[in-house]
Amino acid sequence: LSIDPASSNKRMRIEYTAEPDNSALSAPFIVYTDADLLISNSDSDNVPESEKQLLPNLLEQGWLTRQHLLRYQPDNVKSRQLNKEISAYFNPSRFATRRVHANNVDGLNAPFNSSGFHFGKADRTEITVKLWHEAWGSKPLPRVQLFVNISPIDRQHYVIVPDCELQLNQCLTPFALMSGLHLLLLTPGTQYRLGFNSLLAYASVNHLHLHLWRSEPVCLATGCEIVPLDSDIGLYTFPLDRMPVRTMVFELHSGEQDSVNLLHSRVMSAVVACQRANVPHNLIAGRTLSDSDSCGRLRVCLFPRQPARYCPDSAYCVAVAELSGQLIVQDADTFDQLTVADVLASYAKCSVSEDQFEDLRRSYRQILKQQSPCQS
Repeated sequence: LSIDPASSNKRMRIEYTAEPDNSALSAPFIVYTDADLLISNSDSDNVPESEKQLLPNLLEQGWLTRQHLLRYQPDNVKSRQLNKEISAYFNPSRFATRRVHANNVDGLNAPFNSSGFHFGKADRTEITVKLWHEAWGSKPLPRVQLFVNISPIDRQHYVIVPDCELQLNQCLTPFALMSGLHLLLLTPGTQYRLGFNSLLAYASVNHLHLHLWRSEPVCLATGCEIVPLDSDIGLYTFPLDRMPVRTMVFELHSGEQDSVNLLHSRVMSAVVACQRANVPHNLIAGRTLSDSDSCGRLRVCLFPRQPARYCPDSAYCVAVAELSGQLIVQDADTFDQLTVADVLASYAKCSVSEDQFEDLRRSYRQILKQQSPCQS
């Protein structure tokens, strides 16, 4: 993937609509450039509101027209706020109806299985939007497709599938990561979350995908303060008394496109460190809420973790939504009695040890030195 900082100034636009045989459920094809990325306040202030809201409006429209595809309605899910950053959702339907889990594998690089479920087998009407960056080539292809998640954790929950036809396994690639970051930077405000679960970290399907969903403006992953670990190379973490999972945190501190490439390179280096060490991981990204930055500063949190095995009888799994501060609970008693202390204790059980974290930190430094930004 090569992103040109001097790419076209044309604004994001709808090139054409695919699958016209069913116009009510056709997926608009969006073409965008770096000029559309809302990296800083100045970017946001200089763009008309109608253009800033183009993608969010299309996502919402796609979501609303596909309500009949959902296995349940997230609006009907009971919820309660444990504190300002952590909430619980009583949603047994998600546990009962979601697609098969892919956690019973031996490692992070288990091969793609074409005989099992993959997104190439999903109903095409589940696709809400297709995206293309002009820098990707002269012949637009839907390299990035957003499917409505038919077992959603919240309103407007989508599955991002990059290069669907390549049938890649659930190992995050540089292109997939950049696609996810771009989606966040194409949407204003702080309500969208990006998530990735590796294998052995509650990935639902062993076919490369990420999650995008719209939620409350404040969550633990984007609202918690951070402290520097290696600030010279952009590495921060959470205080363990606030978020008791050893986490690698990265933030976008500049409004320039080059800073997006640098952020991408840093995050991808940390992901590769986990992949090489066969350490499962969850990734969460979103814009932080700040009085001085109405656009929101992009933050990416990488959670190396202990291997997870899906247990159908568990009250909840600590996956990407849960680590963001949204606990999806299937047991009524647990939902009623759950406390912040309970949640933090479940987080702590997932964390890698201090020695494991330090090994990953050293590996990150080494990989970052070798890795050029935006490799595909």
